[in-house]
Amino acid sequence: MIDYLRVGVIVVGALIFAGCASGSGRVEKVSSSEVMTPDELKHRTDLAGKTIMVEGTCAGYVGAIDPPPVSRSDWLLKGRNESIYVVGPAPAGCAGTHGGNLPARIAGEVAVDSLPSNKGYVKRVFLFRSR
Repeated sequence: MIDYLRVGVIVVGALIFAGCASGSGRVEKVSSSEVMTPDELKHRTDLAGKTIMVEGTCAGYVGAIDPPPVSRSDWLLKGRNESIYVVGPAPAGCAGTHGGNLPARIAGEVAVDSLPSNKGYVKRVFLFRSR
């Protein structure tokens, strides 16, 4: 059975990502004093559509519990206790199968989708990388 909500979210996400990748998307200036961690961002659905800076460690695909939001090349940015998906290129030195040990500071637009769970749908926050 096709989950039309999930398909719709993936299509919209891919369109947003394509707009950012083509250079037609807007990128707001982000102050280095406004850096968040994946732990702080994990449940901040109120930030959807805003461009922010997030700092953590690239985990590649290691430790993924949920499916990636847009494609299999999406990767995890790990904080102290939480991880968020990032859509876009991983930083240098980060491989999908083993991640990396270097800190990564990623600017991107916050996005939210919904995942099915035993309690209905759960909102998930992820990031479209802009630089």
